[in-house]
Amino acid sequence: MPADWEQYENPRYDFVFPYPDTWVASPVIDDRDGQAFSDPNFEAVKMTGWASQASLPMNGDGATPEGLSLSPNFVTAQGIPGQLEVEIGTDMSVMTLRLSQDGVLYSWEGRSPSGLFDDYYQFFYYVAKNYRIES
Repeated sequence: MPADWEQYENPRYDFVFPYPDTWVASPVIDDRDGQAFSDPNFEAVKMTGWASQASLPMNGDGATPEGLSLSPNFVTAQGIPGQLEVEIGTDMSVMTLRLSQDGVLYSWEGRSPSGLFDDYYQFFYYVAKNYRIES
């Protein structure tokens, strides 16, 4: 991790991800379930990490809880398999990481205006790769 970066540490779900120390934190979201940060030079460029308990299916057929049947295509530096998706939009583009462990769905997202996404792709990928679950 670069020397001038910080780590967001979530006290409720014990996940961690790095962010540049110059990025601006938004108010804590959803009852301490996560945090958002924005680039001070481009307010529309944001990253957010959060977690939640996976919800059980409504039909009661014993199926895997919603959100836990991810198709892994990515592995974090910690060795946790997950799903990384990139969506290139007309106005906004998004990189989303989802991990599932012990009934918890962990999510991280980096977003930027589509015209800047090429500039932020490697940055977002680095943060996603270094997302960790501590427990």
